Amino acid sequence: MRVETLSDVMAWTRSVHRKLAEAIDQGVVDSGDERLHMLADYLSEHERRLTRVLEQAEADAQKSVLNTWVYEFFRNVAVKHHDEFDFHSKDADQLLTDVLQVHEEIIAVYRELAGRADQNSTRELLENLCSLEEHETMRTARDAGMLRDL
Repeated sequence: MRVETLSDVMAWTRSVHRKLAEAIDQGVVDSGDERLHMLADYLSEHERRLTRVLEQAEADAQKSVLNTWVYEFFRNVAVKHHDEFDFHSKDADQLLTDVLQVHEEIIAVYRELAGRADQNSTRELLENLCSLEEHETMRTARDAGMLRDL
């Protein structure tokens, strides 16, 4: 996926969340671990919900902000495009760690782009997206911890 504008960044993020959900669903089908299945169900639904939230955020954003160029950042910084995930043979802790790591990478991208933004409206959108990802990452970790306690 070629990332040139802020709209492309949002599309990339939605794609990562969608691919995570699909890979989680496919990666644990053969496992007999009930805790792993409960966590996988929670995580895949959570990723799908984040995809929908990002779609709405993009629909609500100003077109001028979405058209902001970020090409130089993605050309000069090594950002994983996450074309594939493989969660086969992962246990619940490994699955959670991998998913949270992807969220941290997305947060780092948003944080870096917000720090480089010239316009207040662009910075505000990026900070809001960063905050969304941070809160959802904390929520995921908290809820997964509650599943562990069951």
